[in-house]
Amino acid sequence: MAGLTDEQIGIIVTEVQRKKELQGLSCDFVATAVRDFLRKNSVLEKKLLLKFHVKSAVFEYVVKNVRAELRRSAGLFQVSGDLNEIKELVDNYFAEKIAVKQEKILVSLLESHASTQERLVIYSELYTKLFAITGKPGVVLDLGCGLNPLSLPLMKLKSVSYFAYDIHADQVDLLNAFFDLMQKRMSAFNGKARILDLLDVKVVGGLPKADMALLFKVADVLDKNKGHTKSEAVFRAVPARFVVVSFATKTMSGKRMTAPRRIWMEWMCDRLGWKYTVVEFENEIFYVVEK
Repeated sequence: MAGLTDEQIGIIVTEVQRKKELQGLSCDFVATAVRDFLRKNSVLEKKLLLKFHVKSAVFEYVVKNVRAELRRSAGLFQVSGDLNEIKELVDNYFAEKIAVKQEKILVSLLESHASTQERLVIYSELYTKLFAITGKPGVVLDLGCGLNPLSLPLMKLKSVSYFAYDIHADQVDLLNAFFDLMQKRMSAFNGKARILDLLDVKVVGGLPKADMALLFKVADVLDKNKGHTKSEAVFRAVPARFVVVSFATKTMSGKRMTAPRRIWMEWMCDRLGWKYTVVEFENEIFYVVEK
């Protein structure tokens, strides 16, 4: 029996995205989530094929569960502020000529996303430590980036090509506006943000070759507490000499983890013959892996 048509999948996607917190996601990403859910729940898809109606209990059940899955996988990386206001801050940052005022605007920008806000106190030290291990990169991939590329000024790189990838279409648009302005300021800078589902390993393997790839707090989202096969496949596919993978060191309630180091990560590196260095801060631990 054939599956749902693209039009029917599109109707489900539209209904899923009626929730404000999911509207910024790429439609293609949501469609993939719908198809994955139906593939795992073939009985539900058969019922929809027999009677496809937006008011049916089966349709509503599918929408409800896809929304829940998307909130678990993508909701952690939503911005906390209004994107129009953040875009205005981006414009103000590049328009400001006084360094001290510009730094304050950058702080406000980084405070608009939970992870970048948390890294505010460590960014400068973090990049200093990372580059001491990897050397200053000429090409960077930022995968599952959120708004981390806004920390570019803190990297203090004079020449770099920076490619950022995320599933939130609205954040990708914001980053491209940021990159466009950055390119006008730095002639030796090249930046582009695109939509990408990291689980599409074939596409990941075809990304531009890089000196360094950043995967900050994305491995746990990829694996969803179901082993580490998916994250390892992504790590293998990433076309970069150095892959920097980070993990939270505190639970969602803010308590320090008893064992913040990810032993599975270390075993994986040993098994694959990859060298790694651990850089640890209070809230986040970073594995700098040389493939």
